[in-house]
Amino acid sequence: LEGMTDDPVGTAASNNPVLTTLTQAVTAANLVDTLNAAPALTVFAATDCAFAAADPATIEAALADPTGLLTTVLGFHVVPGEELDAAALAGETSVMTLTGEELSISVSGDTVTVGDQAEVVVPDIQTANATVHLIDAVMLPPAG
Repeated sequence: LEGMTDDPVGTAASNNPVLTTLTQAVTAANLVDTLNAAPALTVFAATDCAFAAADPATIEAALADPTGLLTTVLGFHVVPGEELDAAALAGETSVMTLTGEELSISVSGDTVTVGDQAEVVVPDIQTANATVHLIDAVMLPPAG
């Protein structure tokens, strides 16, 4: 995690060995510079285990459409304009994502659930421009 603190989030994720699939997806979607240039973000980062547990057909479809579905799915994991730590998330019932979709937040004890789809497994990883929370599932935005 120390390798993530000095770099902006798009680069920092590549320094984390449990985020290799996410890093490949962000690179494929051409979002590294967008994420790095943002002044403040909250990122719910799906781990490699989360990607492995996801429906393979959905992941393949997303990777086959890097500027469409993949960008939408990745954007659903990012909250622009705010670096929300676990304490701040505990005070929220929902947050607005980069894609303009509302993402629900619920807290029960020490467990933070995001979008009714994923739990935060490692909270509050600070990068140069974001607060990152590792999550245990790839979240899919509501069907439009």
